[in-house]
Amino acid sequence: MGVERPDILGSFFDEFKGKRVEVFVKIAEGEKIKEIPESVDISRSGMQPYLEEWNERGYIKRSGPKGYKLTSRGEDIYEALEDMDSTVLRIKKNTLYRQLESSFESQGINLGDTLSKQVLDSLLEESYLDDKTSLEDINWELDD
Repeated sequence: MGVERPDILGSFFDEFKGKRVEVFVKIAEGEKIKEIPESVDISRSGMQPYLEEWNERGYIKRSGPKGYKLTSRGEDIYEALEDMDSTVLRIKKNTLYRQLESSFESQGINLGDTLSKQVLDSLLEESYLDDKTSLEDINWELDD
């Protein structure tokens, strides 16, 4: 399969980064526009260029006097973002799993044991999978 259009993919990532993706997701999830600035920690005026750009590109459209909703094109983008979110989470979990597996093995713990796998699984719950989580953050759990 491969990546056939890296230029398009790169521009997609530029378009949906940081606060932009958070605002887009909030719109997709039906949050009221007036509530988004507080939940995303952005000013209304800071959010306005995103809305104008996405409206112009056909990702969102007006819904009522003060609202927006996704167009079919916007829904496709939201679906792609969901897929990427799942993929990134899987990659993060697999990376941490390999790091933890190595840490267990260096401590002489055989991961073939069912209990060890259950411990790993519980350490890898979403609470440990934010962007700041590293093996060092989790090692204290193993040492206790």
